[in-house]
Amino acid sequence: MEKKERPILLKEKLDEKLFSLLVASVKEYAIFLTDPEGYILTWNEGAARIKGYRSEDIVGRHLSIFYTPEDIAANEPRFNLEQALKNGTHESEGWRIRKNGSRFWANIVFTAIYQEGRHIGFAKVTRDETEKKIVADQKASLQAELEQRVQEQTHALLSTQIRFRKLIEHSYDGIALLDKNLRVFYRSLSAERINGWSDTEILDSTLEDFTHPDDRQDVTRHLAEVGRRPGVPLLLNFRSSHRGGHYIWLECLFTNMLEEEDIRAIVCNFRDISKALAGEREILRQNAVMREVSWLSSHELRRPAASILGLFNLMEIATPEEKEEALVLAKRCANELDDMIRLIHEKLDQSDVSL
Repeated sequence: MEKKERPILLKEKLDEKLFSLLVASVKEYAIFLTDPEGYILTWNEGAARIKGYRSEDIVGRHLSIFYTPEDIAANEPRFNLEQALKNGTHESEGWRIRKNGSRFWANIVFTAIYQEGRHIGFAKVTRDETEKKIVADQKASLQAELEQRVQEQTHALLSTQIRFRKLIEHSYDGIALLDKNLRVFYRSLSAERINGWSDTEILDSTLEDFTHPDDRQDVTRHLAEVGRRPGVPLLLNFRSSHRGGHYIWLECLFTNMLEEEDIRAIVCNFRDISKALAGEREILRQNAVMREVSWLSSHELRRPAASILGLFNLMEIATPEEKEEALVLAKRCANELDDMIRLIHEKLDQSDVSL
């Protein structure tokens, strides 16, 4: 039995030695043992590099020396040991203090150690995660700043949209927003006042559905041009059906803003110009009447007037018989002149124009 146990004991001693050498040579991690109360028993090269203490400076000290005053006040060292004892292992992160007083962000794993069923202490593995913490904090800061900007821009956009909607809803002129297929998806309140159609009545309808048949081809051609020229306004007059069963003349300003992120629509500003066009036509008609009256006054009235004047000049040297004949001719010219004057007044009466 002794011969068999001896190699086993030798192997255990060799394994312990190799393990101790391995732990001692690790530079990326601080690895050390504490007793059940948290007093440091061992130290490795990684612990010296990360925490700044030499073995002879730290062995025998309590691990709370690495904690911040805030964590010590919160009893964080005792809590970590108790959690490791309760659960077998316990992992935590936090700021720790080096020998020179500087802080580093540590990832720490506590493991309870038992020997023959008896708790003999803890193994503590610490890794310096300061660089990762800085990067993570920077990302979090940038994310928070980005979220703040998004919130501010969203608030500004909503405020702008609210102001814009209030503006167009109270506008006397109509405003409609059309999608790329020329379907109306929004209208201002004044739109119904202009053409009589409610929003529900024009649902899924296009602009061409309301355009006068004689104007439809021209409107389609111009709207195709609007689609090809984003941001360029185009003014167009055409007849559109009114809910009352008649057509009205609309003056429409189309602007392709489909590429504008906040709008995504073809904006149509429109107004009823039927009365204005009727007024223009009436002015043109009256001008035509006035031109005709002017022509009659300058040509047709001049002829009988000139004839009468000539006859009276002739009567000064005429014989009695010639005077009598001249009076008959003068009377005929006077009647013709009276007819011309009556015709002029009739035309003026018909056109509601007075001299």
